[in-house]
Amino acid sequence: MSETIVYREYEPADFDKYKQLYRAVFSKEMSAEHFKWKFQSGDMNAIIFCAVTETGDLVGSRVVLITKVSIGDQVYQAAQSVDSMVHPDFQGRGIYKQLNLHAIDALKKKDISMIITFPNHNSLPPLEKLGWKRIAPISIYAKVLRYQSLAGSKKYLKLPLRALDRLTALRSSKFTFELNEVNKLDESHLAFIKDALSQSVHQNRSEEFLQWKYTEKPESRYVKVVFSREDAIQGLGVIRIDENGTRKTGIVTEFITKNDHIKKEMLDNLVSYCKGVLGLDVLKMWEVEDLKLSTSLKKNHFIKKSSSIWFSIKYLNESAEEVTDASKWYIAWGDADTA
Repeated sequence: MSETIVYREYEPADFDKYKQLYRAVFSKEMSAEHFKWKFQSGDMNAIIFCAVTETGDLVGSRVVLITKVSIGDQVYQAAQSVDSMVHPDFQGRGIYKQLNLHAIDALKKKDISMIITFPNHNSLPPLEKLGWKRIAPISIYAKVLRYQSLAGSKKYLKLPLRALDRLTALRSSKFTFELNEVNKLDESHLAFIKDALSQSVHQNRSEEFLQWKYTEKPESRYVKVVFSREDAIQGLGVIRIDENGTRKTGIVTEFITKNDHIKKEMLDNLVSYCKGVLGLDVLKMWEVEDLKLSTSLKKNHFIKKSSSIWFSIKYLNESAEEVTDASKWYIAWGDADTA
């Protein structure tokens, strides 16, 4: 006889068992500091739905962050699902499905209009059976800025790759915008973001959201760069800096402009800044497939990695307008950057 599973919301006494489940599924530790930032922030509330055995073991969880989605002048309560987990010993028993059904029912009662998520190719099919709609595939694009970083411990590669770096340095683009790093996004930056995204459907980039994500996140470094011309803000980029051994990688989590025709020019400037000022070895970006930036990325010699991520939505009621055209959305790596 199979063990009975109870589905309920997280309780403070579950923390140690949640850490054990996280370790078993993701093979890494969840610190108390990171847990508090991610799930217990005053600005970004979270609900953790748990699957618990009759003996009290936590064997699965489904987490949603309560957020907002802007569609024109309307702002809707929404949820973003993150960190779905089922213990390896309990997979194949329908726990993932039941966690989703439990979450859907609970969120409907809380007047949440939609659940957005970024599933991989394994998670997407079962979500579609539960009513999630696939909006668009998302690809990761990468550009090597310093080839010498690829040598690693292979000393025989360092000299030829160093020579290649010198050759590419001769072709570096000049700055056509004024680029300035800022410690905190002020009212002028927030006003620009609101105006630039006003015609796009997007996860609400409020001051609290941006502060939580790009300033308060523990053990993380984000660089915020403002693009200006003639004292007017033309764009804004946020880059997460990851250092792994001798390689320094930049993840572009936000890339915002209100003029599509300058995106390629902005991207050229961003690449030069990341290479020359930030000293990055590799730069990565997310891009929704078949949209305008993809062409700019390819022209700038970014290499596309095989897509394994989808942007998907489960609409919970009729209060929110259903927008399934990917071109209507602003989607950035920052939307899913909570790990």
